[in-house]
Amino acid sequence: MCPSCEGDGQITRVERNGISSFPKLDGLHRYLVERHADLSRHVILELEGELSDDRDLDADEGAILSQPTRIVGCHEVNGLRIRELRNRLSAGHG
Repeated sequence: MCPSCEGDGQITRVERNGISSFPKLDGLHRYLVERHADLSRHVILELEGELSDDRDLDADEGAILSQPTRIVGCHEVNGLRIRELRNRLSAGHG
């Protein structure tokens, strides 16, 4: 079932229970690159917590919803990895 429309073809429930997250850093990088996000002057927070019972609107892209309980780390965006992904996606090797 589509996580966005919940199977009826229309997105009507846009508020979800939790914080949009990614279980793996590479999945987050790819998601942001595919959306042409400006990653300058940003950091990535590593969170600890429980999974939400709800589904993220972008679950088909690997996003999950979580209920964070604490920040485990704060990391610089990996500029080299971002450039590699951008090059690979622009060349059609996504």
